[in-house]
Amino acid sequence: MALTRNQIDFQLKLQKQMDIDGFDALLLSSAESMFFASGFASRSVYNNGQVGNTLVVVPKDGKCTVICSQFESQSVALECPDVNVVTYPIWLYIADFPDEGQKPTQPDPNKVMKLAVEVLSGFGHPIKKLGIENATLSYSKFEYLAGVYGRESLVDCNSLLIEARKFKTPWEIEVIRENSIMSERQMMMTAAAIDVGMTEEDIMQYFSMYGYMQSKEVHGIRQAHTYSEYYSTAYIPRSHPLRNGDIVRLDGGVMRKGYIADLGRTFVVGNKLDPECREIYDLMYDAYALGLSMIGPGVKCADVFNAMMALVQKKIPAFKRGHFGHSLSPLRGEDYPFISNSNPGTFEPGMIFCIEAPYYSSKLGSYNVEDTLLITENSFELFTHANKELFWK
Repeated sequence: MALTRNQIDFQLKLQKQMDIDGFDALLLSSAESMFFASGFASRSVYNNGQVGNTLVVVPKDGKCTVICSQFESQSVALECPDVNVVTYPIWLYIADFPDEGQKPTQPDPNKVMKLAVEVLSGFGHPIKKLGIENATLSYSKFEYLAGVYGRESLVDCNSLLIEARKFKTPWEIEVIRENSIMSERQMMMTAAAIDVGMTEEDIMQYFSMYGYMQSKEVHGIRQAHTYSEYYSTAYIPRSHPLRNGDIVRLDGGVMRKGYIADLGRTFVVGNKLDPECREIYDLMYDAYALGLSMIGPGVKCADVFNAMMALVQKKIPAFKRGHFGHSLSPLRGEDYPFISNSNPGTFEPGMIFCIEAPYYSSKLGSYNVEDTLLITENSFELFTHANKELFWK
């Protein structure tokens, strides 16, 4: 039986970390953090990039508050029954709301900030340390808050959010596991369809088509593929035709229930394979397998990174890389913690990681071996299983 998202789990995770770090409240402005805190995926922020038109206030105790336009408020009420909602009017006429006079061409840019201050004022205690997201809060909105609370009271809360996201809830684990399995099927189907003479346009079209076929719950596709001599990923697909022996690297997966999947699969197109390409892929697979063999509760992330790096550098001394894996959260990309030399932490039960071993080249093709796993009490659960051979499809 499928689990459901328990808002209290996420609220308590944030509030526990707030207590440790001494925050009186959080004012979240990024789409991903707002979703994590409240369960509400703001379309105006995710799709339109209008950061700041929706905000989430997290108190030291009690329910989170979503501040949004009247247009989005119905979605909050339907999707997030365990949060408070504060709304403001915009230029649209909605018959459900009372007449509020002339509609503005655009709402006051600081309207949400004024409402946030009202919410914060209702907590009954002074706000001496307010957590904000420096990366997504505009200068004008920061200045407005600084005028109310003083600059010294506004503190970036990114490290707090990282800590709160580190261990996954049972619902998150179930969602990411299913997303990963769906994405592996999506990649197998895409690889089976790709042939000599096709282009990146075909790769991206098949990847999208097969991704959406996995479930009616899929609401987006993340793809960052490379092929042939192109080690750079493209947003607008290229039309260079695939040749016999070209390498294709698939990267990404489905987006479902607010979470992305991130797998890496590599295969050769046609019926021939350069021996040097095989050697590179075998090396990266061996590095991936070595890292996998070491992972377990209490193992240092840096030790796994260093072992994988040492193995690759025996054959490619110039090889350098910042990490060999990362966690997943309701984000558009990678999340902490990383499997890196700079991470002093260890693998702990309840953490999810993507372990990966990539290589990029305009002359020999680009490769990635990447799977997703859950750290368990005694070992790990591997959600997906990378192909050992380049003739995969």
